[in-house]
Amino acid sequence: LTLTDNEKPVITCPASPVQLNNMPGLCGFSILNNNLNATATDNCGPIEIVNTLTGNQTLGGTVLPVGTTTVTWTVNDGNSNTASCSVTYIVTDNEAPNAYCISEIDAVLDADGQFQVTQAMVDLGSTDNCGVQNVGISRNGTSFSESLYVNCADVLNSPVVVILKVTDIHGNVSQCSTAVQVLDLDPPVLTCPNPVTVSTDPGICTAVVNGIGLQYQFDNCPVTVTYTITGATINSGNGNASGVVFNKGVSTVTYTIVDQSGNSSLCFFDVTVNDTEAPTINCSNLGAKTRTTTQGTCAYTA
Repeated sequence: LTLTDNEKPVITCPASPVQLNNMPGLCGFSILNNNLNATATDNCGPIEIVNTLTGNQTLGGTVLPVGTTTVTWTVNDGNSNTASCSVTYIVTDNEAPNAYCISEIDAVLDADGQFQVTQAMVDLGSTDNCGVQNVGISRNGTSFSESLYVNCADVLNSPVVVILKVTDIHGNVSQCSTAVQVLDLDPPVLTCPNPVTVSTDPGICTAVVNGIGLQYQFDNCPVTVTYTITGATINSGNGNASGVVFNKGVSTVTYTIVDQSGNSSLCFFDVTVNDTEAPTINCSNLGAKTRTTTQGTCAYTA
């Protein structure tokens, strides 16, 4: 009698697809046991199970990469009877990047009143388990780019919060922020007129002096200009000193420029008012006079 086993083994695969999340810090799922293996039974034995991924009977010790992996399992009962099944393992990367920001940086405005902040200045080495795809910075949290500018207006609202956004290759996002201290360290530049000499206005002992505004002024941010006058004339005001009435003598005009950060510069010059107008004599009230000589003399003593 020849007894032949012609009954196929029975193989059971895990319900497909098998949804898995990546393990922390790993761009995949590490299979630590036999939970994801296929199982099989047979009326005879022993049976042998192999899979197309590892070539042996288990996936234990294997790392499934992020994405889709299809594995076919085959069982053989040793009598040429086989059975197969396939299962799809889907590993999802749901781990956000590690966004690392420097806590604070200084931004010193240039001569144009601005400073370019780049993502490299803010990023302290952001990482991801699978890989960083994009890094950008923003002031409002909606529009991200490789760089942005701060300017004079930001000096008054310093520090400016800059947001760093890190996106990994699977679209996971993480953010951190850096405080940007905006500094204006440039003092204003100004040039005063040369010393001025004028004559008093006709009929009075003072002079209205014009054309004595600053010859040149510059600052990278908005400024306030004031003047003070000392000496023969005491006065002060904002802006241009032209049109001020100066007394006769020497007066010193000092211009001061202060920017919004408190940086200041000054210059000064003299205004000399001379009285060059000759006196006027009115003889119209003097007519011909007759006098008598003083007694005993041939003259008149007034």
